[in-house]
Amino acid sequence: TTMLSSLGFRRASQIMRHVHPSVAAMALSTEVQQPEVLSESRGAATFITLNRPRALNALNLNMVRLLWSIYQNTSLEDVIVLKGAGEKAFCAGGDVVEIVKALPKCDFFREEYQLDYRISKHRGHVAICDGITMGGGVGVSVHAPFRVATERSLFAMPETAIGLFPDVGGSHFLPRLSGELGMFLALTGHRLKGADLVHAGIATHFVPSDKLPLLEEQLSLVDNIANVGAVLSSFAPQQPLPEFSLAPHRKLIDQCFCSPTVELILMRLSE
Repeated sequence: TTMLSSLGFRRASQIMRHVHPSVAAMALSTEVQQPEVLSESRGAATFITLNRPRALNALNLNMVRLLWSIYQNTSLEDVIVLKGAGEKAFCAGGDVVEIVKALPKCDFFREEYQLDYRISKHRGHVAICDGITMGGGVGVSVHAPFRVATERSLFAMPETAIGLFPDVGGSHFLPRLSGELGMFLALTGHRLKGADLVHAGIATHFVPSDKLPLLEEQLSLVDNIANVGAVLSSFAPQQPLPEFSLAPHRKLIDQCFCSPTVELILMRLSE
């Protein structure tokens, strides 16, 4: 338990590097002022908000159960929009502090994985990954058919930094990325920003953050999930997206990370 507690706080501190220290201190508190998950119907769509902005909308067991209840009461053919409260994060992952406190009995991971699978079945699900999207936040978004990135998006699967593995379906979606990009992201925890999410195949669409309110308004008018993709595409920027930041390194990534063992990968990198 002591070791897991140490790992938990290490991961929390890594995530908190992206925010001001005073905000990070508040994020690690257990104070809850409002419901941790908000849900409302707007037109024909259901809008769900992860509502722990002080904690970068990190998931805890209560949130997972609230989300499960909402999804269980919606049709797989409904338009659902999932977003995070605040401007810093969609969802920074699982709340490792609360998870560690619940040890040795902890149902979080089992119920989280069930939720991720359920979300993957919703054909009209839109995840707006505006801000930090890591770990568990990837789990509730990447398996959905529509994933929206903005210029503020920051993706990573940082589990290996604390000796864990990329969970939340990482072994499903990472190998399906182009070339050996998935293996590279899994082993290094490398961060992708903004349009990089689209280039990598993590996000399906890019929408500037200042257009999100209008996007939500348009999605609320969609009464047929067959039209969701067209609505999202209509918000694409007029100018081409910036080049993929990893484009200059893709050949080397594919050459090194195609090796069948980590030892061989390290050997090729050293060469």
